[in-house]
Amino acid sequence: MKNFLKFLKPYRWWVVLTVIFIALQSLSDLYLPDLNATIIDRGVMRGDVKTILIFGAVMLGVALLVGVCTLGTTYFSTKASLAYGRDMRLALFTKVQSFSQSDLDHFGTPSLITRTTNDVNQLQQMMQMLLRTIIPTPILLFGGIIMCLKQDVQLSKILLFVVPIIAVVVVVTTKKSHPWFKKQQTQVDKLNQVLREKLSGIRVIRAFVRTDYEEARYDRENQEMLKIAVHAHKLMTALMPLVSLVMNGATLAAYYMGAIRIDSFGMEIGALTAFVTYLMQILMSIMASSMMMNMIPRAMTSVGRINEVLDYEPSIRDEGARAE
Repeated sequence: MKNFLKFLKPYRWWVVLTVIFIALQSLSDLYLPDLNATIIDRGVMRGDVKTILIFGAVMLGVALLVGVCTLGTTYFSTKASLAYGRDMRLALFTKVQSFSQSDLDHFGTPSLITRTTNDVNQLQQMMQMLLRTIIPTPILLFGGIIMCLKQDVQLSKILLFVVPIIAVVVVVTTKKSHPWFKKQQTQVDKLNQVLREKLSGIRVIRAFVRTDYEEARYDRENQEMLKIAVHAHKLMTALMPLVSLVMNGATLAAYYMGAIRIDSFGMEIGALTAFVTYLMQILMSIMASSMMMNMIPRAMTSVGRINEVLDYEPSIRDEGARAE
């Protein structure tokens, strides 16, 4: 990953600011349900209007802080990821300029075009999602678990069943989809090759009346691309319904067990409301990570393909330029 960290190094302060904003946003999100529980239990249930107004004002302030942090996160993560992609494209372009004809034939011009455009875009999108999604996940996950325990320890046993199930589903689905995303990137190379050959040889194709043949050839590669993409995304699309099923089942179990606890005076209504909110935050953070997992297989394939170009030693070197 050294090749990629060096591209991010000039923008490390943007990354640091993104992490700070995300941390503040996540902590604020964790604080809001607890405030809501306080308003219900100490304000609404007791008819204390003053408590409702005070904690309502605090909630409003925290909500405004969340909005500011969201804007800061979006701004700095976008700047860092776009600058990161720009520098990587420039590095690839500069490297290709040093290639001889045999080096170009080694990779293939269509493949080099794909690596400079599509593969870099994959990494750029992954970097943006990484900053926005992966960083707050551990904060919301562990913070949510702590806050669930604070609301009710007995009810928190639901997490012992839900979190491992979702984690296993995400890992298995990602592992099975990785080879197919790798094939998809290779197929993009083939598709670009056919298209480039058709465009560069359009006069010859028309002169020998080979238009139908070339269209059929392109259609074959396009259909193969469709077949690979459908198979890869079938695995990933199955992830969302499974996670949603587990989330809804956990919510139903929380309400059922919580109602029993409230009926036996084991917990209060506000605590149950907060618990369900924290439970959803935990599950949504895992679900957001699973969405990130959709991008990781393709991004890791792109990492290898870009590394091949950046680490490649040209067969012919300009000794004069090297001496400088």
